[in-house]
Amino acid sequence: MKLKIGLFENLWNSSDLANYLKISKSQVDKLRAYSPSDLPPHIKIGHSVRYCPDTVKLWISSQMVGPKNLDCRGKI
Repeated sequence: MKLKIGLFENLWNSSDLANYLKISKSQVDKLRAYSPSDLPPHIKIGHSVRYCPDTVKLWISSQMVGPKNLDCRGKI
């Protein structure tokens, strides 16, 4: 039986994050170990690491360099 716990119902694991960012899971693991500030904030549940999709999207927006009025496709 799968428990539904509201906000935590759709958390991503490292593989999900890697797929979303289009990088390898091993790169996510290395960044978390050696340069955690280069990844979005995560949640530790025991030995598991999880990412909130909304937090990941906000983190990506905060990484923008240059004009802030452009979207990811370079359009205003």
